[in-house]
Amino acid sequence: FQPGNVVLKGVQGSGKSMLLNLLKPEIRIAYAEMDEEFPVPKNFSKFIGAGINLTRSGAIDFGQRAIRPELTEDLQQSPSYFGDFLNYWIVQDILESLDKLRNGASGRTSSELGLCIDSKRLDRFACKLARHPCWSGYLNKTHNYKMLRASLRERLLTYRNFLNYNTSEVPDGVQQTKTSIGEPVSQTAETLWSCKIVPDTVAFYVRIDQYEELSHLEDWSRDHGLYQNYRAVVNKFLGTRDPRVSYRIGSRRYAWRTEADSQMHGTSGVIEELRNFKTIDLDELLRRKENAKTWQFPRLAEDVFRRRLSTSGYDLEDKEHLLQYVFDPHLPAKKK
Repeated sequence: FQPGNVVLKGVQGSGKSMLLNLLKPEIRIAYAEMDEEFPVPKNFSKFIGAGINLTRSGAIDFGQRAIRPELTEDLQQSPSYFGDFLNYWIVQDILESLDKLRNGASGRTSSELGLCIDSKRLDRFACKLARHPCWSGYLNKTHNYKMLRASLRERLLTYRNFLNYNTSEVPDGVQQTKTSIGEPVSQTAETLWSCKIVPDTVAFYVRIDQYEELSHLEDWSRDHGLYQNYRAVVNKFLGTRDPRVSYRIGSRRYAWRTEADSQMHGTSGVIEELRNFKTIDLDELLRRKENAKTWQFPRLAEDVFRRRLSTSGYDLEDKEHLLQYVFDPHLPAKKK
């Protein structure tokens, strides 16, 4: 919950998505509506979260259909279209997060972050952002916030219709206005700050979950003679080291392990730990150490168990070592 890129890795069920969900505005709003303290230290809680789940968004449909199959060299451009899709999706989700924070919990979350969201500011922001060169002219006809949101949705719908074989080709207007990986996301953050909608003390954290699905996509694409370097596109987001946006990548261990997996799209360079990102290995954090006193998993299990019983209405105030109280440590496993 501090600025900088983070790779969160661990086996299935270790809690990666759960932690990434704390960046979602819906979770923050839910805590506010229940009058519960948001479980992030106040000095690290000034952020707006947005992002993409690579599975649910349909992003992994890229690589299963060539954009222009009649051109062999065009296969090399597939990751560029993939990066363009990610740019538009993330920008759309940043704006969706703003709308949720403005309307959720009677505006309390918006107030806590110091957001100034009104129609005039949003229209001014939309015009300024749409004129930036990073869009290659695609948003030139955008004159207000409503048109901006509609243009972003239209772009994403165009991709999804093509990937689902509902259209025969990607329109020339999209092919000729591909965006540079990560730049629209950074410019969106910059423009929200400059238009005084978001205070410059509020950070932008972008989560990219299910990173391991890209390794499966690469395997499939390789078997079918299509271009396969899709992890390199996500790596490029980290590799730019842009201080305006911090990325949070959720991945299973097997998809994040070698130097070959760390290559950045469009270059022979690789992303490096501590230079481009920091790794949090949940498996390592929760694994039992030689000194059992430093083992964190029992404390985590106790906390989860206590919260679930408390939510179910049990009075637990005078109970310590709750797991031992409920499950006698001398009981055989079958009895437990």
